[in-house]
Amino acid sequence: MPPAVLRASWFVAEDPEVTRPEIEEFHRDVQVLPGVAASAVYRLNAGGPGMQAFAQRLQRLEHGAELGAATWVALTEFGSLDEALDAEAKIRGFPAESEDGRLRHHTRALYTTITDVPGNSRRDDLGFAPAVQFGTFDMDSVDAEWMLSDWYQHNRIPRFLGMPSGIRFRRFVSISGPAKYAVLYEFPSLDARMNEFEVPVEAHELDASSPSQPVLSRTVHLSASPGIGSLEFSV
Repeated sequence: MPPAVLRASWFVAEDPEVTRPEIEEFHRDVQVLPGVAASAVYRLNAGGPGMQAFAQRLQRLEHGAELGAATWVALTEFGSLDEALDAEAKIRGFPAESEDGRLRHHTRALYTTITDVPGNSRRDDLGFAPAVQFGTFDMDSVDAEWMLSDWYQHNRIPRFLGMPSGIRFRRFVSISGPAKYAVLYEFPSLDARMNEFEVPVEAHELDASSPSQPVLSRTVHLSASPGIGSLEFSV
């Protein structure tokens, strides 16, 4: 069975290189905790022109808005909610989580899996991929939540399965955190994400004239979302 619970921590740093040792220390501390099935840290960017244009149009949650976009996201998978909750107090005591030094804590959240779909390049292991796109958001109404689920099942998942190098697609619902939903796309590289996902898929669906806009325009994102990440540390 795949890990049941995903924990996410977002961090903000003016200079990612300066804070790299601190985020690496955080990762080392997390990966040895009981119950951790996989752990990774990604350096975030805004993606290509299509994604950046879309981000400018998004509605934003108030939580963390004053901090702006995140620099890093740490993702940790646990086998159960009990294991995740047992680890939480320890994680919050680590320097990065307690907001010491030059690395500011942005947001933390805990999710359970709704959908886990292997892509055409799914690997045998269940570790994190070299590149991701990670979004976390609310919808602006209950009706929009129904639309969202239908859109993922009949639009987004088939599109992802049409990619030659897509590794894994997951949807989550929040156990604790500032937004109800999260989505994680995994790719073998940032180039593969750009060439097979953003340019042929996202750029069209993010356009204001796209049939997907009735759904996408009703998402209300965390300021750290959507984040495009390249893998820095993993286990």
